[in-house]
Amino acid sequence: MNALEAYARPLRATWLPLLVLLVGCPGSDDDSAPREPGPEHVTDTLGVVYRVDEEVGGYVTEDPSAVIAPCDGEPEFTFDWGRTGIAMMCARSPEGGGSQAETCRPLACSRDAECPFQPPHLDSACIRGICQCVSGACPCVEDQCPPPRIDGLVSDEEVVALCLHDTERPGACPWVLNPPPNIQLVADALDACDELERCPVPSECLQP
Repeated sequence: MNALEAYARPLRATWLPLLVLLVGCPGSDDDSAPREPGPEHVTDTLGVVYRVDEEVGGYVTEDPSAVIAPCDGEPEFTFDWGRTGIAMMCARSPEGGGSQAETCRPLACSRDAECPFQPPHLDSACIRGICQCVSGACPCVEDQCPPPRIDGLVSDEEVVALCLHDTERPGACPWVLNPPPNIQLVADALDACDELERCPVPSECLQP
């Protein structure tokens, strides 16, 4: 499968522990103040705001710029921890059951309180302007936390999100029908992934 073919296939959402990272410093929150679970609203790197909707059991947005034509069914947005701990908002097809990698965008932040947090198993911080897992604790399952990110590599879906952080989501699926302007950059990034789908982040892309 070449890089272009890889765009069209859904990449599964990852919630169970795999690889995560602590890079840089946390955001500007007062570390002495207790942190509340939440938040109820999050914002991606395109400036799209999502709110928690308990009725649908996930995030929804009323921003018309986030509308995506159906892929395998009517898409909905899902919060996705990438395999190395980058928080993303992705469109998901209920029928397909996975995140569509080309629709994933990192969650933007200026302070820790803007990032998902649910003690004791979910701990994230604002690192380099995006929400990321902290100290291998995102999420922990039965007190078993994922190891740090290996050699600075991210997963294939995360490298797509980082390289497309400021690119509008595609208007239709599969992506090959409506490619972004920097498709070659993303293709080259995916071609550099290893056999375990761990990828270096090109210098032109958002750095985790």
